[in-house]
Amino acid sequence: MTVATAVEYLKEAAEGNENAAAPRNQRNVDISDGPCIKKKQQDVVRFLEANKIEFEEVDITMSEEQRQWMYKNIPPEKKPAQGNPLPPQIFNGDRYCGDYDSFFESKESNTVFSFLGLKSRLASTAEP
Repeated sequence: MTVATAVEYLKEAAEGNENAAAPRNQRNVDISDGPCIKKKQQDVVRFLEANKIEFEEVDITMSEEQRQWMYKNIPPEKKPAQGNPLPPQIFNGDRYCGDYDSFFESKESNTVFSFLGLKSRLASTAEP
């Protein structure tokens, strides 16, 4: 499981750095967007940790290669009409799971394990 985030940009923005560089190749992100993006990233990470799901958090602001991989692996129909997708973006290996809104909807409808491409915890703990 991989969660693409923008940790470094958000850290600078949160510290009040007006010159915090928005991730290259991203739409211009208002510094006021920072707390919202960070909260969404934390929500995904907390869920994965609480459910003991192994994952790698990739800060796309620190690696052009990772950023390009993320953009390339998001299906065209899931990309915004303008600009590039903002983090968090969730992948299971090379399989694109979705963005935060899709993650949130799957949590609300109790389909998050399916969304992540994983077996439900209930199904895996049930006795045969």
